[in-house]
Amino acid sequence: MSRKGAIIALTACLLVTAIAAFTLPNTFFDYDFEKFFKPSDPATAYFQEHRANFGTDNDYVLVAIENREGIFDPEFLLKIADFTAEAAKLPHVVDVTSPTNFKRNIREPLTGVLFERSLLTGDRARDSIAVSQDKTVMHNLFGDSLTALSIVLVTEAKLSKAKCDELASALKTITERFGFDETHLAGRAIGQVVYIKKISDEFQIFISLSLVFVVILLFAIFKSFRGVIIPLATVLLAVVWSIGILNFSGLGISILLNMLPPVIFVVGMSDAVHLYARYLEELRAGRPKPEAIRQMVRDTGLATFLTSLTTAIGFGSLYFTGIPALQEFGLITGAGVLAAFAIAITLLPALLVLLPQPRNVAQPANRLWSNRLRKTFLWIVQKRRPVIIVSVFITAFLAFFASQIELNNFILEDLKKSEPLRKDFSYFDTHFSGVRPFELGIKLPDSSGFLNPEHIKAIDQIEQNLRDDYGVSATVSLSTISK
Repeated sequence: MSRKGAIIALTACLLVTAIAAFTLPNTFFDYDFEKFFKPSDPATAYFQEHRANFGTDNDYVLVAIENREGIFDPEFLLKIADFTAEAAKLPHVVDVTSPTNFKRNIREPLTGVLFERSLLTGDRARDSIAVSQDKTVMHNLFGDSLTALSIVLVTEAKLSKAKCDELASALKTITERFGFDETHLAGRAIGQVVYIKKISDEFQIFISLSLVFVVILLFAIFKSFRGVIIPLATVLLAVVWSIGILNFSGLGISILLNMLPPVIFVVGMSDAVHLYARYLEELRAGRPKPEAIRQMVRDTGLATFLTSLTTAIGFGSLYFTGIPALQEFGLITGAGVLAAFAIAITLLPALLVLLPQPRNVAQPANRLWSNRLRKTFLWIVQKRRPVIIVSVFITAFLAFFASQIELNNFILEDLKKSEPLRKDFSYFDTHFSGVRPFELGIKLPDSSGFLNPEHIKAIDQIEQNLRDDYGVSATVSLSTISK
């Protein structure tokens, strides 16, 4: 590479970097967990069909409120009524269901006329007995100990991060103003705010930690300012290019893509360190700088290309899983790995051409390390059969335990037990019927319709089995409504 060619290569790298950096303000964080489900899977197809017929199942916020003097206290219920009215005015709230506005359908025994009656009458003893015996509201609107009640805020479907932030902030403001004894919030809009903030914070932590470790590693290897700056510059540009690729693809940083910077740091640093170390070795061998750069690119450049290519293919193979989240992670990370190599093989030689040759390239003596490597190698060659046997035994031993790995989708376990969001979700699991809904869809083999006594009895039997066999504490169905 001539000096003119080096300037052209450096200019091209900086131009592409500027274009990628221009997209950085558009970077956003993706909270769509549905991407972890395979679209072609029959269960996913049925879920989409069910949601198209009955609406989304997680666009709501639950507000649990405790009152130490009892939830049937008249003054407390007046505050709940006011809170319900204000909650209905919050941004992006479609409907609010509360113990103070919940209506029951009553059939007049003589005429058969249907009319609505408020759930609560104002009589503490009577309301307490009625609520305890009503399975449609117990564990849904009222806690098991009747010391807390729940208010359901139905929100607009698939709220964006900005709208979730707006709703969460407004809801927090009014709950603090009413000054209830204890308040707990749960739901998609609340969880999304917390999780996206966690992803954003961890994204910055990963980049910062990677940067610190890289600087320490480079200084330990090369023990020079230039040996730190040149490889570090190539890696930082690789990260910018990778995020630029992500933004040009119109994708956001998901839980998986949150690992993109560390992966690019690792791969990009491997390329840069191998290339720069080979350059120094050629100089130590007495070759002039142009020949050292040529050897570096020709020999080590080919090796790093092959490792980068196979690594990119490995990530790209995730596309064939059919799971959108894994497909995005594999393709973007694979493209980032190739981008890291492209930067290393162009920017690093260009900088070496333009910069003067290092004055001191003498290899520091490290006989202890060389002797240990030599002795270890000779021992392995002499004991190759025991080494192979022990390796096979360890592999089989660990493979057995690897087969015992259990899969789960307990996303909340990613949070610390002291995290307020996890405590709030656990509160609903303990005192109410939980936060995560389960919907059971039923299809009839004919067109007889569900408004049939036999069908309603069958649904009632299903409900009974859910309560007896699976511990379901609260259900709402055609059966419960009919009763």
